[in-house]
Amino acid sequence: MTFKKLFVFLTMLMMPFSLALGQAVSTNGGAIEGTITDPTGASIPGATIVISEPATGYTHSIKTDSAGYYRVHTLSLSALLPSRA
Repeated sequence: MTFKKLFVFLTMLMMPFSLALGQAVSTNGGAIEGTITDPTGASIPGATIVISEPATGYTHSIKTDSAGYYRVHTLSLSALLPSRA
């Protein structure tokens, strides 16, 4: 196999990995999820979860579902972190 063919082959082989790595590195947000329970372990449906960052004024609230589960998947780091001016 010539050097050029080997180079093209290795480049094509590594491309999916580099694209996946680039996607993972460019993420600027996150998610929080969980289940709200009482001291006996029973789930609490309809509980309000509030996520806030006083330094930026960011506030987000969500209610748990019928099983006490919640998921907030729209957390933006730019909204949560104070600016560094």
